[in-house]
Amino acid sequence: MARRAPAKSTRRTTKASRARKSPRRAAKSTKRSGSEAGLRRELLREQDQLESRAAALRKQLTAIESGTKKTRRYIKGGGKAGDLVDSADFGSERASLMKELDGFEKAVHKSRLAIFRLAVNEGMNYSDLARAWGVSRQRISALMKEL
Repeated sequence: MARRAPAKSTRRTTKASRARKSPRRAAKSTKRSGSEAGLRRELLREQDQLESRAAALRKQLTAIESGTKKTRRYIKGGGKAGDLVDSADFGSERASLMKELDGFEKAVHKSRLAIFRLAVNEGMNYSDLARAWGVSRQRISALMKEL
């Protein structure tokens, strides 16, 4: 008599079963992430850096705003636009602003990663984290792989 092959399982993975697996995945990633106290210190460092970058960006924007007001007064007073081009260094201002924006964006990114690491270490799963931040679970997973 010939033996039958075991029947294939037709059970499909449901959202609920995937959600149950998610904390295990989160627990695996926390093993490599460090202690909670270390993660808190890292988050505070990143927040300090973010505040510093925000202040630098604000200073740059204030300088541009001041220059814009001067330009407006000059033009309202009958000044010629050609004279502005000769006297102002628009390229340098733009480059400085872009540099500050880039630094600010990087600081925001690092700060968010530090928040995510700490939240996962405290037991939050990727799905809940994604829901709270308004992004997909896959995006959280990709971000956590950056660490």
